[in-house]
Amino acid sequence: MLRATLGEPVPIQVQVSTGQSDLFGLAKVYNLSGTLVTTIPLPHIVGGLYGDTHTFTDGGHYTVVYQLFTDVGLSTPSTFDIEAEAIEANSDKTNILRILGLTHDNVRIDEQTYNTEGHLLTSRIRHYDTEANADAGGLSGLLNTWQVTATYTAGALSDYRVTRS
Repeated sequence: MLRATLGEPVPIQVQVSTGQSDLFGLAKVYNLSGTLVTTIPLPHIVGGLYGDTHTFTDGGHYTVVYQLFTDVGLSTPSTFDIEAEAIEANSDKTNILRILGLTHDNVRIDEQTYNTEGHLLTSRIRHYDTEANADAGGLSGLLNTWQVTATYTAGALSDYRVTRS
């Protein structure tokens, strides 16, 4: 089973064992209930590999059915078998990246404000894809941003919130 991350393109590809490059591929994506979600034309890439990408926007289990045809009109099936592949689309990768950011992996903390006792009231946490991008501190490679808000009662921390913005 192939795993896809929501919002990121995933390769939808089928390989022809003969290396033929004169076929026309088609992939049909079905959801778990068997409803057709989308149809994807698969142009020849190289050496009998046909494919494109698809970006899943809804989580769940999908089946991709691949078929090759001998004509551009997709009316004459080739002699190659129809193949299928299961795909699970979810946000696991996105959630793992958020966890890494909250553990301060490639993070930059700025825009701090303090009260008169020197206690932190607010700050911004920005999480980047690489150390170099975190060092630069701009928008390049920015993955997540959180706002930190702290409240104090009688000099002691009484509330601490980290919210994704």
